[in-house]
Amino acid sequence: MQSPRYNILLLCAAAALKTNTVSDHIRAFRQYSQHKYTIVDSLAFDAIGPDLDAFDCLVFHYSVVISMENYVPASLRDKIRRFNGVKVAFIQDEYRFIDRQNAALADLQVGAIFTVTNSDVTRKIYRDPSTRYVSSIL
Repeated sequence: MQSPRYNILLLCAAAALKTNTVSDHIRAFRQYSQHKYTIVDSLAFDAIGPDLDAFDCLVFHYSVVISMENYVPASLRDKIRRFNGVKVAFIQDEYRFIDRQNAALADLQVGAIFTVTNSDVTRKIYRDPSTRYVSSIL
């Protein structure tokens, strides 16, 4: 039996695409996943205007600092709050803006975070026990 193919919106910061590691990471979603990805610059979202209801999942790429409005404008935040699908975040430099980051994650109701920290550090950084934390540490 074939697994379902989900429609996923990946929000990124287009300005960061000039960095090879960022563009490689974003390209890997399409290259290695069975799911359909629509990749949109978070600052261009309102101009492009995709309907969030068309997506099963919303992914914040680590190039987007979700706690800063110059990455996620207020109009987009409102739409994300109303989005009922799964919300996932990849966060880089997890030691920065910890309180603001936690507040933004809670405000946007992010349900899963991919982290590069071990479980002891994860519990110190993130405080929401209902959020799923996936560590990439082997």
